[in-house]
Amino acid sequence: MKKLFYYTFSFPILFIGYHPIYLLISHDLLWVKFTGGKAPASLFCRRFATDPAFRNQLYYRLKSHGGFLKFAGYFLQLIYGGYESFQIMTPNIGGGLRMQHGFSTIINAASIGENCSINQNVTIGSNGPDSKPIIGDYVMIRAGAVVVGKVHIGDGAIVGANAVVTKDVPANTTVGGVPARVIKETGTSEYLARYGIQISTRYGR
Repeated sequence: MKKLFYYTFSFPILFIGYHPIYLLISHDLLWVKFTGGKAPASLFCRRFATDPAFRNQLYYRLKSHGGFLKFAGYFLQLIYGGYESFQIMTPNIGGGLRMQHGFSTIINAASIGENCSINQNVTIGSNGPDSKPIIGDYVMIRAGAVVVGKVHIGDGAIVGANAVVTKDVPANTTVGGVPARVIKETGTSEYLARYGIQISTRYGR
């Protein structure tokens, strides 16, 4: 019965399984474990069937590509749906975006780097014209956090749950509180070291 359930959600793989964009989607699926190859179709179907946030993310990827894939994104969204309260309005997001739950989340940054992880109830947005955040690589933004304005979130930083960020966050640090301040001098580097990944501090520290 479970296999039959997943097979009903296998239709989208016909659109994208052999298209180059599937490598980008594979990066999203595998996150930091991505090594350049395609994710198994079974993993795609399982996530597409059971994770509304991933469906929203897939629609975003397809619509951003344009052409036939843009049409496919709108068509699949019409058929399969997703979270209405999850919106992505960022023009440039690197591969490996990891959405955990995704409910009631707004992502309106200037750009987001690779291998970032964002939890539910997060707001990322502007506080005026040309004042959107720039988020580096390997950043984790925990549940309920707010990141607003023209701020830089450095590579490997962690934004703690319910933190409110209105100033730059140094690379490879953890911030928390309202307003957010550095509460730990390490970020995602310790976690990612398990995968043999070293953080390069794009914004310096």
